[in-house]
Amino acid sequence: MRILGLIAATALFLTACGGGDGDEAAPDESAGGTTITAEGFTYLVPDGWKDITDRIGDGFLSAVGDTKDKDGFADNINVSNMATAEIDLGQTEDSAKSELEDVGATDVTILERTKVGGVESAHISANTTAQGATYHVDQYYTLVGDTGYIVTYSTSPDLSDADREDVITPILASFDWR
Repeated sequence: MRILGLIAATALFLTACGGGDGDEAAPDESAGGTTITAEGFTYLVPDGWKDITDRIGDGFLSAVGDTKDKDGFADNINVSNMATAEIDLGQTEDSAKSELEDVGATDVTILERTKVGGVESAHISANTTAQGATYHVDQYYTLVGDTGYIVTYSTSPDLSDADREDVITPILASFDWR
């Protein structure tokens, strides 16, 4: 897995969310947000979130940031592929926990599995620092057929668990795997 790259890239969101218009998809008025389309999936993000995939470099299928965030850390989500060579969610959880700890993440916790777009997914949370920014990450590891995805949700460490869940739960539910 590419945990280090995913964590390091999150720091790029601090500046990437700040300026210019991303390549947003047309808004889904019924959902009150924006539909994001990437290779293999679509998902909805709340109003005020922008597609910034083109600003963070290679290796990401999708990246969005909250342009209305006011706490000094631009909350964001990125999605990337992971190697799936005959692995299961249990192996994924153990490997992800180990890799996060190896790159210096703290409070690494394997949480109860959840659904991402109706697919059972491993859920790992941690606190980390990259490029001087300290933040909390929730990573969701999803296996869809022969393809594995990592959905990483990064927030200010001061955001409460309840507030994080209020944002990420409908986003995860909105994933449509194609």
